[in-house]
Amino acid sequence: MLENSKISIYSKYASTSLLRRKQRTLFSLLAIAISIASIVAISLMGNSVNFTLQSSVKYYFGGDLRLDMEPVGFRTGDFDFRETEDFIIGLRDTGTIEDYTYIIDTVRGTDIQREGVTQTFLGLRGIETGKYPLYDEIPVIEPKGVKFNTLIKEPYDIAVNDILAQNLKLKVGDTLPVLSDNGRTEFKVVGIVKEGGGVADIFGVGIIKHETIMELLELEEKDASSIFIKTQNDSLMYEAERSIQNQLIDRNKYQITLTNYIEQNEATIDTLRPVLQFFGLAGIIALLVGAIGIITTMFISMKERKKEIGTMKAVGIKSSQVINFFLFEALFLGISGSILGVILGIIISTQLVLIAEGLFNTALRLVIDPFILLYGFLVGVFSVLTFQIVPAYIGSQIRPIIVLKDMEGEKPFYRDWGFIKIVFISFIVFGGILY
Repeated sequence: MLENSKISIYSKYASTSLLRRKQRTLFSLLAIAISIASIVAISLMGNSVNFTLQSSVKYYFGGDLRLDMEPVGFRTGDFDFRETEDFIIGLRDTGTIEDYTYIIDTVRGTDIQREGVTQTFLGLRGIETGKYPLYDEIPVIEPKGVKFNTLIKEPYDIAVNDILAQNLKLKVGDTLPVLSDNGRTEFKVVGIVKEGGGVADIFGVGIIKHETIMELLELEEKDASSIFIKTQNDSLMYEAERSIQNQLIDRNKYQITLTNYIEQNEATIDTLRPVLQFFGLAGIIALLVGAIGIITTMFISMKERKKEIGTMKAVGIKSSQVINFFLFEALFLGISGSILGVILGIIISTQLVLIAEGLFNTALRLVIDPFILLYGFLVGVFSVLTFQIVPAYIGSQIRPIIVLKDMEGEKPFYRDWGFIKIVFISFIVFGGILY
């Protein structure tokens, strides 16, 4: 009962004190909220980038297994598409793999005449319509609400990715001329899509039917630059990989690069690691910058209330109770500021994800991880408590005689050795918490 009474007294004093010092309280809340918002927003963006790219690795990779051959028309090693396809069909018939598809990637010229257009090359990707890609669907930007598999119907229909559409100033319904070995062919732009990988990231890409690209390249027999394979599980994937490597590639000495999506995922993680580390470092820097504001506010608050503390000591309040008064204030500030910071961080992260989409040239899914929100909240509360411990202790050591002294002419807070000690000790303690 007595403990509850003490907590009630501490809480009432802390809330009254915070309301009385409106300007200082508002500044403290903003300093805490901005610091925590920075951590939460940057962490959520990093987590969203990591989650989206890893969870979509099969889509971006093309399948569970991928066979990459030398470019069509520029091969120096041995490769027979017919024999390779027959072998893969055999794996499908035995249930080792579920499905497969293939593409041809090439680069061709264009003589399109548009104001401001200087690009004369474009990537072309010939696909099996209705089967490519094996996982998910290619996002369609224009026309809205249309599935990719319904876009390319005629032999000379072409769906261009957003990079090519921007470079060549294309829109749905335009005519896109392509220069190839058999002359000039005009394609009708039937859609603008999000598609990357290979030539798509360099020149932009136009997606057409596999039969049409064979005609442009004057190929008499079916061919491919990449083959994608889908399996039911990782165990069957490894079994198919061993069979292809040992019984097809090694036996026939084919010039084929065989990789699986797990290897690609590891490579993606390695690529992302510096970016994610940067996000984490940016969050820590944001917190430390905000911490200076929090420490400054706490110390100034203590300095301004020397007479008040001296009066409290004069009427018999113990040093430990003075510390508790300060810590309850810090707790209230920490909880309020951290909640505000978490909410603000979620709002900011939605904008950061849009920026990241432009950097990575892919649609990112904002993932609101409860762990990150809880982490941001706890960091905010513990940081404020940590930064308040030393000012609270210094305040508790003020003697009652201070009420009789004139406080004018004091040094600025930033030249006070007490403030410097507070900053140093608080950063050491808080660094230990983060570590």
